[in-house]
Amino acid sequence: MSDNFIETVVARSTGVSYPAINSSELGEIGIRVPPLAEQRAIADYLDTETARIDALISKKRRLIELLAEHRTALITQTVTKGLPSTAAKAAGLPPNPPLKPTGIDWLGDIPTHWQVRRLGHVCRFAYGDSLPAENRRPGETPVYGSNGAVGYHNESNTSAPVIVVGRKGSHGQVRFASVPVFAIDTTYFVDERTTSADLRWLHFVLPCTGLDEESMDSAVPGLSREHAYGKRLPLPPLAEQQSIAAFLDHETAQLEALATRVATTIERLQEYRTALITAAVTGEPVPTDASC
Repeated sequence: MSDNFIETVVARSTGVSYPAINSSELGEIGIRVPPLAEQRAIADYLDTETARIDALISKKRRLIELLAEHRTALITQTVTKGLPSTAAKAAGLPPNPPLKPTGIDWLGDIPTHWQVRRLGHVCRFAYGDSLPAENRRPGETPVYGSNGAVGYHNESNTSAPVIVVGRKGSHGQVRFASVPVFAIDTTYFVDERTTSADLRWLHFVLPCTGLDEESMDSAVPGLSREHAYGKRLPLPPLAEQQSIAAFLDHETAQLEALATRVATTIERLQEYRTALITAAVTGEPVPTDASC
């Protein structure tokens, strides 16, 4: 659809809140119609080109899915087996430590010098506080709900860094913030006051325990603290927790940056697809191929 046509429709639309044009007036607007043979040639060309672009977009989307799957597998492997040998040597840790069985499906075998502890022995989930939107005052402190940041306030109820865990709604979802936040009453939070573990390491290991797998409330999906506390997780020494967290920070940042670049490519391909159709049906110059 040409820009001139759209501009004409907008110019002839009436109304303040919802400008509109009636069907009879719309039908009176002139448009350029090429000969039938040219219409068919344009349609064939667009069928071929849009199919090619759509296939590229599909591949890019699949790549984003694969990157997310790789990120999850990398985290699970590292928090259950320790650092890869090269990273372990760089961190001053023994590479390829001997393993012992845990009898826990998601854990499998873990390094022999690690412990297996219940979550309730590693940290305590503190309840967030009620803070209706109308009671929030202007400020720069992020307000966190079970889906992450939902606004701002002028004070916090956590220290930093902090892990926020969904309690109601998106129960079991784990978020990390490097600044103090206000955690609302649909969440739990963990900060330096409620654990002696490395918070960044804990942020990586918590999602692996399956906190989001089941709801303990039939009406509104929810996560019971007592249920969460029964989850078992591997516990390396603190120095090793910190090394694992640093390694995963670096590796996941690279994966997320790549996923962002791929998402940007998808946006550009979609824009190119739209521009290509517009150019072909209006007789304007065809834009430069934006495929990557």
